Amino acid sequence: MNTKGAMQATIELAQQRGMDDGLNKIPGMGYKHLYSMWTKVCFNDFSEAKLNRWLGWMQCAIVADGYATLEEMKELNRRYTDPTAEPV
Repeated sequence: MNTKGAMQATIELAQQRGMDDGLNKIPGMGYKHLYSMWTKVCFNDFSEAKLNRWLGWMQCAIVADGYATLEEMKELNRRYTDPTAEPV
């Protein structure tokens, strides 16, 4: 799976849907926090297992806050599981 690509697409979706740091259902889990997770991924080497956990956590926060559905996240992940998907 192109996990970093899926993470980038997840962050972009959150931004497009208007996720911010206002009234989030999960305290402290606004867009800025998710973006900070993404930047850490960009500048550090993490195991694939850790990347997958972080991706799941990011997507859970977005779904829990109502900015996407679980089905949308599943479809996004399917796109990045495709071996022909463009790398980040």
